Amino acid sequence: MHSLFPILSLVSSMFLVRAMLGFARKLMQIHGGHEITIYALAFLLVCMMQAILVEPGNKLDRLMHYHEGKLPDLRILEGQEPVDAILQWAKAASKDHHPIVREPIYWDLIEKTCLEIKSVKCARKRAWEYIDMGKITVHGQNYEIELFNPSVDPLSEHLCKLENKKTRPCVDMVVQETCARIVPPLRNCEEDLIGHISKQLSEYNIKRLEQKDAYTKLELSMDAPQGELFPAAASIINSRGMNISPFKRVDNGTESYPTWDLHTTQAFHIMDSHHKVKDLTSRVWYDKPCTPYFGGAMCAKTDASGNMIIEV
Repeated sequence: MHSLFPILSLVSSMFLVRAMLGFARKLMQIHGGHEITIYALAFLLVCMMQAILVEPGNKLDRLMHYHEGKLPDLRILEGQEPVDAILQWAKAASKDHHPIVREPIYWDLIEKTCLEIKSVKCARKRAWEYIDMGKITVHGQNYEIELFNPSVDPLSEHLCKLENKKTRPCVDMVVQETCARIVPPLRNCEEDLIGHISKQLSEYNIKRLEQKDAYTKLELSMDAPQGELFPAAASIINSRGMNISPFKRVDNGTESYPTWDLHTTQAFHIMDSHHKVKDLTSRVWYDKPCTPYFGGAMCAKTDASGNMIIEV
């Protein structure tokens, strides 16, 4: 719907009322007070039709799918876990459309993919965190190193923990799959790749709180159930020697004070991240895609109160 449609519909209705009054004057006598009343009733009627028919709550965003174009194609590569591919597809679709992660279409797509497509096998129905580990170039051929971190799933987080081992099981799986795809085989591929991924993963976790995404800071995926957000935030905050305060930050988390040490600053980072996704309403607004402004020089979106948030 074009932004000028409500104005044009209102102006058109006023002209229609004026024409009808002109025709009515030929048949009967109409006082000035009657005309004002008729114009007011017509105005209220157009506003009610606008609210009820044209803007039916949050359904308008879903209808924009059909107006702006179809959703992107879902591609599941050989050896890729379907739920990981679906989450990446949903994030890409949300950039141009209404957020669909955790929406009924998201869960229905996972269910139909795992049950109805015989060539696809689903080992799980919870997406893991995607981390780009770079690539290996052999004779001009690039081989992407992609790690799906199971630490964001409470049922699978043990796969990425060091327990009397030199490496993590999640790293071993990526190394074996990556080295098997490289032609010709590289000497010491697994040993070198284990060292590379382990180092990158450790650095990524250390710098996790420097990321702007709230889910990354909370060590969760975008499709995480609402009930996991607070326990995850509380666990990280408690590890920094603090408890979650019931009071809201006055400065909106944009200031740091000289009396704070690193742990205190990190704890407040987590508090602010949890506040952005603390309930279902806040989470829906946070997940909305940002809109480019000034030719793409910056990206911004509005919150539930109508305030513009600049993405940096």
